[in-house]
Amino acid sequence: LQVLAGPGSGKTYLTIRRIRHLICHQGVSPHQILVITFTKAAALEMEQRFRVLMQEELSSLQNHLPFQEVRFGTFHAVYYHMLMQSGYPSKKKESRLSLINSREQKKYLQHILMMYGIEDAAYDTIVNLLRRISAEKNGISKKLEGEDDVEEHFSDIFREYCDMMKEENKLDFDDMILLCDRMLEERPEILARWQKEFSYILVDEFQDISPLQYRIIQKLAAPSQNLFVVGDDD
Repeated sequence: LQVLAGPGSGKTYLTIRRIRHLICHQGVSPHQILVITFTKAAALEMEQRFRVLMQEELSSLQNHLPFQEVRFGTFHAVYYHMLMQSGYPSKKKESRLSLINSREQKKYLQHILMMYGIEDAAYDTIVNLLRRISAEKNGISKKLEGEDDVEEHFSDIFREYCDMMKEENKLDFDDMILLCDRMLEERPEILARWQKEFSYILVDEFQDISPLQYRIIQKLAAPSQNLFVVGDDD
């Protein structure tokens, strides 16, 4: 089910009411429900609003359901949790992978840019380059505007960045999503486990989803296809 509606029309309200309906009227176990949005703040706000709604109505329920077991999170948090809980990848070296922070990313890119004669790169240049790298990893065609010297060497910069990440056993958020997709593709038993774990999936701000993120969600939602998404089509 896909719901399209504009800002302020009550999409989040609709989502938390649907979670309540699944639990209270359809007998769905709370721990089988996964709710995903794009920022940590949005996930926390939605969880808080849901808890308030359920606390207000608990007195009218015959059974005090463990609604706290409903899982709220961002795409990155959910996918990272899946990777860690699944013990993937299993290779000793890869198992030491750690998330890179923004300071490290900036350091890597400044070093690479200097290799191509681009010194003292502006903050906006680094930010735009990181967005370009992210788009490339997600299969999105996106060129750097107003950064002709960087765009000219982008293929080499991208390769150097990936090589440095691999050498340092680092991964960024996009690598994490790629790794999760690979895990579900290569390990059908792991996919089956998470399909059973996340039997009902709800996605907020669906208009911001990337093709790769959507592909993983489609895999998780199969075969029952209990997938509910809300977004703004504008």
